[in-house]
Amino acid sequence: MSLKDRLQAYKYNEDETIEFKPEKVAKPKTSKGKKAPKESTAALLDLPPSIAPGITVVFVGFNPGVESSKQQHHYAHFTNLFWKLFNASDLLRKVLARRDIYIEEHGLLKELYDNDAKICTAAARHDNDLLEYGIGFTDLVLRCTKSAQELSKAEKVANVPRLMSEFNEDLGNRGTVSYTWV
Repeated sequence: MSLKDRLQAYKYNEDETIEFKPEKVAKPKTSKGKKAPKESTAALLDLPPSIAPGITVVFVGFNPGVESSKQQHHYAHFTNLFWKLFNASDLLRKVLARRDIYIEEHGLLKELYDNDAKICTAAARHDNDLLEYGIGFTDLVLRCTKSAQELSKAEKVANVPRLMSEFNEDLGNRGTVSYTWV
């Protein structure tokens, strides 16, 4: 058989109907209604507030996440953008200027600004240390959850008096409150 004859074998003929049946692909078996048990946050510690009298700024979140509870530091999960935004805003330098604190006179501050760009490099592990320089952290609810959506309205409302007493005791009329929930 010549090449021409072979090619003719593939020629389209209007009389022919081509029926295409896709192969059935086996789907992975899933068990309906059975999901992996949710990891409980009940055993995790509450994350205590990091505020003190006379602070200049306090950041208030809804409640700590799992990683923050485990590490006992605010905004500790590596995907949380808080510290990147905090550093990009250069808020620490502004608070230091307001309080007449000089970077060169403090070991931690020299460490935080010890880079070519002189940009703050604060991270979750520094949250309690920043209290000395007028920056504090607290949450509406101190109990850790995987998501703030797990908090009931009643639980949020029940924590307002505690939060307000923290503000009255530690901020007086001088501080600025920054709410970090969205």
